[in-house]
Amino acid sequence: MGKKTESEKNVERQNLRNVYEPEIRAMEADITSLTTEIEFLTMKKIFLDSNVTTLDTTHQNFRDLMDTNKNKFNEVDTEDLKGNYMVQVNAQASAVIGDGQTAREAVKRAWDKSIKAQTKLDKKIEKLRSELSSTMTTLTDTQFQFRQALNSII
Repeated sequence: MGKKTESEKNVERQNLRNVYEPEIRAMEADITSLTTEIEFLTMKKIFLDSNVTTLDTTHQNFRDLMDTNKNKFNEVDTEDLKGNYMVQVNAQASAVIGDGQTAREAVKRAWDKSIKAQTKLDKKIEKLRSELSSTMTTLTDTQFQFRQALNSII
């Protein structure tokens, strides 16, 4: 077999491009897509972290407020609360403390759900970062193979 003509070499190069370039473009698009999704989820995580901190503070404040109110209410001698008016005051104070406890429990449930969401989001971001790293490695390997194949055409 003789030496290849320049035309034959160009055909071989074009065949290699037809094989490698679509694959390379697809991986580059995957990298862009993964990077965009990771950035979006990271921003979502920042927002969620802020909400968790706010819920934690709110829960702490509710707990302190309700404990203080409950303690002050328990200090009142119920024997001094005589008459219809004072009985109603007593009932309303008990209702407020009950509503406060309910609100505190609702904030605690929201905080618990937020913590679970944080964990789930962290896992998803980590999975996407791993996928991104793998895709980048595959892209680098494919580009290297493409260059080697082009350079091997003599």
